[in-house]
Amino acid sequence: GLPISVGVSANKLLAKIACGLAKPDGLKALWPEDVPELLWPLPVKVLPGLGPVSAQKLNSVGIKTVGQLAAAPAALLRRLLGNTAALLQQHARGIDDRGLEQCREAKSISEERTFPADVTDRETVLAVLIEQAEGLGYRLRSARLLARTIGIKLRFADFTTITRDQTLPAPTDLDAVIYGTARGLFLRCGGRLAWRLVGIRVSGLESSRQLSLFDPPPGEFKEQNLDLVRDRLREKYGADVVYRAKRLLGEPPGKKKPGK
Repeated sequence: GLPISVGVSANKLLAKIACGLAKPDGLKALWPEDVPELLWPLPVKVLPGLGPVSAQKLNSVGIKTVGQLAAAPAALLRRLLGNTAALLQQHARGIDDRGLEQCREAKSISEERTFPADVTDRETVLAVLIEQAEGLGYRLRSARLLARTIGIKLRFADFTTITRDQTLPAPTDLDAVIYGTARGLFLRCGGRLAWRLVGIRVSGLESSRQLSLFDPPPGEFKEQNLDLVRDRLREKYGADVVYRAKRLLGEPPGKKKPGK
């Protein structure tokens, strides 16, 4: 039921413009051969990267449409727009040689929950943090990543929002470490009653673990094994097949989890 707009073309520039033309809920194709008929009559502000100040400069010398920009003398455009003149004129002609980036390396992973009503019980928030920590730990392990920094996001009843981060001495993908860090941040920084939103973010992602000269903290191997067992059960039976009992405090009244 959500409106969605789609633009299709042979390059990123024309696809983006087509998407704008398709709004609020349509599909639009804009091919290079259609540029003179469909793009050139449009105002220059339709070009991505051409801001209102540049558009005003162009308008002041009579360049109001994309077609006029495409045909304008290069020297005039350089005087008006500086180093961006050549690129903007290429865009006005529908030319864009940028490659398509099919994926980007994630810089952080986060989970948030907005409560339907303000929450005043601290234990309820901590239960939600456990659930989010388990979800983030699973996502890290599935992607073979470790997080160096753990952060929380809190929104209070007056819609004031804060974020707090803590960098760990060693990167982690353990649910217990993520939760313990987030819990500590919440207890130190979330003192106001009545919370509207709570979230955890993990960042400083690394793809491998450095060897340590010291013994791991007590219980780390146990936590690793428990997390791996939970991951296997989760993949086979679903996310809620097994979880910490404290998470039940984070559920709305009357809602019962199906876990075993």
